[in-house]
Amino acid sequence: MNVLGQTLTVKVVEKPGAVEPSLLPIAVQGFGGVISVSLALVLVFYFRSRRATQKVLASRRALEGEMQQKTVLETELNQVFTRMDLATEAGKLGIWTWELATQLVTWNARMYELFDVPKAVIPTPEIWKSRIHPDDLNRVLELADKVMKGEAEFDTQFRVLRSSGVGYVQSAARVERDPSQVRQLTGLYWDTTEQRRLEEALRTSEESVRLLLNSTGEAIYGINLEGICTFANPACAKMLGWEDPQVLVGQSMHYLVHHSRADGTPITLEECRIHTSYRLGSPVHTDDECLWRADGSFFPVEYWSYPQVSEQGVQGAVVTFIDITERRAAQKTIEHLATHDTLTDLPTLRLANDRLATALAQAKRRREKTALLFIDLDGFKGVNDTWGHEAGDQVLKTVASRMRAVLRESDTAARIGGDEFLVILPNLVDREAARFVAEKILEQILLPIPGQHWTAQVGASVGIAVYPEDADQAEELWRKADSAMYRVKKGGKQGIVFFSQNSGGSDLDDK
Repeated sequence: MNVLGQTLTVKVVEKPGAVEPSLLPIAVQGFGGVISVSLALVLVFYFRSRRATQKVLASRRALEGEMQQKTVLETELNQVFTRMDLATEAGKLGIWTWELATQLVTWNARMYELFDVPKAVIPTPEIWKSRIHPDDLNRVLELADKVMKGEAEFDTQFRVLRSSGVGYVQSAARVERDPSQVRQLTGLYWDTTEQRRLEEALRTSEESVRLLLNSTGEAIYGINLEGICTFANPACAKMLGWEDPQVLVGQSMHYLVHHSRADGTPITLEECRIHTSYRLGSPVHTDDECLWRADGSFFPVEYWSYPQVSEQGVQGAVVTFIDITERRAAQKTIEHLATHDTLTDLPTLRLANDRLATALAQAKRRREKTALLFIDLDGFKGVNDTWGHEAGDQVLKTVASRMRAVLRESDTAARIGGDEFLVILPNLVDREAARFVAEKILEQILLPIPGQHWTAQVGASVGIAVYPEDADQAEELWRKADSAMYRVKKGGKQGIVFFSQNSGGSDLDDK
């Protein structure tokens, strides 16, 4: 018999000596059938129960897994919420929601602080509106209306009224929509009062700096580490020949205005002191260089270059410069006055001595001759006595001018006393060259000198000493030229005499 896929066999064994069966086989067969059906039913219920139990166990295991997963998710979600709360607190963020259908508004604790509302007050749209500065309210409401219509994003800054004064908040919000309408708004607020204060302070500072830069007479410009101009004030542009300072911004200042020296020789970037300033991080000051204008001309400057240092290191430099053309001219005038006679504009004794020393050193190297002429005017005292000192001054200026006209650029004529002059003649071939120049000078001095109401005429006594025949030192050459001049004076004045060594200095070579 097959029961639930299993073969069931009932076997009857006849024992010897048993009663002769009559109905026994039929009874046994019937009883076996009953047993078979009973066993079959038992097995059916067993297997069904087993499968049910397995399903229950599987469902239980699945449920336990889901419960475990739910627990994990809840833990993770709580961690997320905790992090969000911490982030919100750390960022001092105000979080709000507004359900339009119920007009229910919810705030976190920070929102009450931002809008200066007591925590016992239930937030409403009207309370929110009441805390917005009146000058900003319409703008904020108009933006909110556009956000509802999907025409804009609620990302704005506005002022809020607080008991401590006016504050600033920045807002950002998201709209949650049903298919047909706006359901809810959720957003953030954070305080920007301090940021606005710092921005305002920065703007004020920048304005002060701008006014200072624009009003100062000193030229100022800034450069970055590549030498590119980042700003320039009007004085800088004006000195460099540009109308608008913005023209300089973005240009390499070295190659634009500091590329060459006054003599035209180039200044490389490695030689540039301004470049050195921000490259080495040390200030630089100099007054012996020049800058070039837009028209190609140059002018002498004194400049200061200061490296600009931040927490990240040197960021560039600020250069301040002034035009020292007038100073240089004044310095030259002062130097000229210190070494030149104010009446005749001829070199003084000090400069004459320097030039004589230079001429003798050059003559020694080149094995040339140098002559020193000592000239004393004859008859000059009579001019002063007859027509006065103004006439005397005019005579001295005329004599000086006439001597300069005769001399070469390499020669020097100096006034060393009241009516005494010195002439240095370097690069001479022989003594006769000195005699030739002395004769030309004497001829010019002897010419009449006309004044406003007078005409004067003077002469001159000229003594000459020649290097190296007469002396090889400046002082000795000077003494011998002076000695020769006095011999002319003693001999009747108005003449030219060379000092001679033939008789130990006692004899003279007369004209």
